[in-house]
Amino acid sequence: DYRSRGWAVRMWRRWYGWAIRSRLEPIKKVARMIKRHWDGVIDAVLTKVTNARWRAAPPIY
Repeated sequence: DYRSRGWAVRMWRRWYGWAIRSRLEPIKKVARMIKRHWDGVIDAVLTKVTNARWRAAPPIY
């Protein structure tokens, strides 16, 4: 449960370093994907708000 951006960033950097040094390419792939979407991920973690309801809604044509 992260309450501050600084703490979440610190833990992310620690995990990311481990993941990138991993020999497992799928772990590296996930780490790179999270890094590309980092701003949205950290906002969701800190605010506990996601776009799940929006994604579950039927498409509007």
